[in-house]
This record gives sequence, structure tokens and C-alpha cells, in this order.
Amino acid sequence: MKLSQSLHNFKEETQKLDTYWVEKAKLDFAKALEQRRKYNQIQYSVIANKLSTSAAYISKVFRGDTNLTIESMVKLARATGGRIEINIVDEDGSTRLSVNQSPKPKVKMNKQTSLSISIQDHD
Repeated sequence: MKLSQSLHNFKEETQKLDTYWVEKAKLDFAKALEQRRKYNQIQYSVIANKLSTSAAYISKVFRGDTNLTIESMVKLARATGGRIEINIVDEDGSTRLSVNQSPKPKVKMNKQTSLSISIQDHD
């Protein structure tokens, strides 16, 4: 489906805002968490019990309606049998840096980067 020019322009302008990327990160995390939950056949109530929290809080997390700390993200990932992996990538995805990797001296960094958070199997 092709976007109209005005909608395309609106999308481009919106993606320049931090709020867009914050909401995208929250929703991406919630989707990844839901995939892990389903894959491991874990009920929401089990996650709430593991974290000693309410079902209402877990519901908000899975809807992407809460601003999570890294600590909360780690606990949620572990409750679904995973762990957090954080990468920073260029907007175009050409350069990916993780915690244990530093850029090569000849790599030219793009000023516009985004944060990529994924949930991996727990080792």
C-alpha cells in the first residue's frame, strides 16, 4: 500500500521526534515480551507472581502502556525465560554496536541513531 505524499511527510516529521522513538521502543519491547511469553507458554498471572506485582501492572506492560526502567525490563525478560540485549544502531541499520563491541576506527558514525532492544533466550 502506497502512502499519500502528505501522510509520508507526516511520518517522516514524526520520526524526527524523540517521543516517536520512545513509544516505538516500548511497543517493540512489549511485542518481544509477548512473543517470549507465548513461546514459553507462560500465563500473565505467572509473570505477575514471579515479579511479586499486580496483574494490572503486567497488563499495562504487555500493552506498552508503561515507561519501564532497564531493571524492570531485565526482570520481565527473565520472568519469560529470556535476557535483555541492548544495541545502538544507525537509523539506516548500517552500523550496530553492542555492549561488548566498539566501533572500528575507520567506521564513520551517523549522527542519527536508534536503540534496539531484544530479548534473548536465558543462558
